[in-house]
Amino acid sequence: MAEGVRELLKDEVFQSNERSQGQAKERPRQRPRRSGLRSFLRSFRKDEKGITAVEFALIAPTFFLLLIGILEMSVMLHTQTVIDGAVIDASRQIRTGQAQLSGDTVGTFTTKLCSSLVGVFDCNQMSLDVRKFDNFSDVTLAIQLDANGDPLPPVFTPGGAGDITAVRIMYTRKFFTPLLGTFFGDTGNGTLQMSTAVFRNEPYE
Repeated sequence: MAEGVRELLKDEVFQSNERSQGQAKERPRQRPRRSGLRSFLRSFRKDEKGITAVEFALIAPTFFLLLIGILEMSVMLHTQTVIDGAVIDASRQIRTGQAQLSGDTVGTFTTKLCSSLVGVFDCNQMSLDVRKFDNFSDVTLAIQLDANGDPLPPVFTPGGAGDITAVRIMYTRKFFTPLLGTFFGDTGNGTLQMSTAVFRNEPYE
């Protein structure tokens, strides 16, 4: 009987060893832990939180530069349109002789002109160039600037009845958007915006 008990204990010990070996075989091999820096970089590379903010920060300067440039171009075109209309309206004061017969030719003309430019720019910043010519083919209006790049003092000789008159006003615009002025001849002092009207005065006398 003692031998039977020993055989039974051997069988149980053998089976227990087999189970232990089987579990040891099934247990996966543990990989060596990565270093802290490599683990951090891996998680950082896969982390997509805040990617929208980063992308916006990259394109925001260019976006706002284009936006401001478009707005400034719109203001410049609006100013040009207003200047053209103001020159046409004010020139009628000379063409019909109202300015010449008023006793204050310059004052009458500039009052009419500046009333159309309210809110666009200060009339003190513009330059007048009003000249008379004998023939339309003789009309030449060269841009004359001083050493600072500003137009020379205004010339105002509107002529009389039947004379050919050229009216031009000039305004120096300063650009806020970088590099935009270079496309319009800005040499550092600003870009000239101007409008010109050439006509023959009516025989008002």
